[in-house]
Amino acid sequence: MRNSHLLVITLLLASCSLATKVPPVANAGPDVTIHVGQPILLDGSLSYDPDGGDSQLRLVGRRDPRRAGERRGEML
Repeated sequence: MRNSHLLVITLLLASCSLATKVPPVANAGPDVTIHVGQPILLDGSLSYDPDGGDSQLRLVGRRDPRRAGERRGEML
């Protein structure tokens, strides 16, 4: 029997602009499925702040795939 593991990663984009009227757009690209041990490149370069403010990216995910349905993640 083969074990399946799922890594759930959420890309959060936080704007640093105080006058933001439009929420920032987080775009990490299309969904991908990988196998345990397979490397993956996470690219948030398509994310932006429509109001032109500075933005920060924070990667949040799960180290334990059994907790994938929980809302809170841990910094990776």
